[in-house]
Amino acid sequence: MPALAETGIKRIVNGAISLAPDARPMIGPLPGVPDFYVACGFLGGIAQAGGIGLAMSQWMLNGEPEMDLSFIDVARFDDWTTREFARERTCEVFPRRYEIIYPQAERETGRGLRTTPIYEELLARGAVMGQAYGWERPLWFAPEGIAAQDEPSFKRPNWWPHVGGECRGVAQRVGLVEMSSYAKFLVEGDAARAFLDHVGSNRVPSTDGGMALSLMLNERGGIVGDFTVCRLAADCYYLVGATIDEGIYRRWLQDHAGDYNVEISVVTDRYAVLGITGPNSRALLRDSSSADFSTTAFPFMSMREIEIGPVACRALRVSYAGELGWELHCAMADEAALFDRLFSAGEQYGLRLIGSRALGNLRLEKGYRSWGAEMTTEVTPRAAGLERFCATDKNYIGSAALDAQRHSAPPRVLATLAVDCDRYLSDRFSAILIPTRSNI
Repeated sequence: MPALAETGIKRIVNGAISLAPDARPMIGPLPGVPDFYVACGFLGGIAQAGGIGLAMSQWMLNGEPEMDLSFIDVARFDDWTTREFARERTCEVFPRRYEIIYPQAERETGRGLRTTPIYEELLARGAVMGQAYGWERPLWFAPEGIAAQDEPSFKRPNWWPHVGGECRGVAQRVGLVEMSSYAKFLVEGDAARAFLDHVGSNRVPSTDGGMALSLMLNERGGIVGDFTVCRLAADCYYLVGATIDEGIYRRWLQDHAGDYNVEISVVTDRYAVLGITGPNSRALLRDSSSADFSTTAFPFMSMREIEIGPVACRALRVSYAGELGWELHCAMADEAALFDRLFSAGEQYGLRLIGSRALGNLRLEKGYRSWGAEMTTEVTPRAAGLERFCATDKNYIGSAALDAQRHSAPPRVLATLAVDCDRYLSDRFSAILIPTRSNI
């Protein structure tokens, strides 16, 4: 902005400290408002000015910064971020700015904003809730006689053995997980398939009921996000992605729609999702529905319209836990009826309610990647071991960069380590849980 060189300073204001609800800056293009950029919420403005100035100039000139800045992207907030939420949360986080922040600590204010029909039912069954993108979702379930609350620690916290029990329940029998907070989109129009082939790395399903996992890449080949895409019809596709990046995904899709004749709708609030996963999941679903859940009739990475009792569901044969499983998507108003049916049928199969912490541990054991952790705009599909989800016979955003990398070793690659804490670490030096971006 050359004009700033001669503009000068008109007025200096010593005002209140600018603070976002999570005490981090808010920068980047404001979703839904073309050519409007935000850079505010800085507690140390002078100290951060150089890096933020660089990032903002790259965003304006190049369409994106060179660093992954999703953790301070303004799109992490949306319409659920009301004035009252912001007031309560900032009044909570400011006094705690210099306190010790425990791993996976949850905030106390601004809660209960976005809940599902079975929210109270889950609380009655011992759910300890966390918040993600405004949604209340179970972190873990306290067994009878155990206080349903987190006790933060830098060692193994109070929920550690109970989350372990949930993981074993899934691996040995079957688990049910509430997943309604996942970001969901409908992409409709006669150019829907061409558009998704342009913004996604994988081939879009060519038949109704087909599913694919696709990556959104930037021009450098970095991973902007990932989503499961289901074909509902030739001109209608259903996308499912990460909860906390709904705003970023929506902005990316809208910004790259260009001249494609498509309509992009966020339908997260419209559909509830219950996941059934574990070796007994097929038997449980057979008892709950007349649909055929065999591998022949319902193969991995496919979708079917089915009924579970009186509830119409969109069933996706996929499981983030890495076990045999399905995601059942239904109208939000029908979630309670679906839950009751599954919970009742699952009793004989050892059904166990599981939370997002168990799901996170299970996906790590399987080697599944997570956006914001193993996948960011600074990580390429080659480094993350995800090249199999990148088509070699089509052009899409980032394909040129990825093709140029195929014949050389990436500077870094993802490695999964198994740490035997019980064998090598004493109680005094128990494993420290590393906080993730979603719960800092």
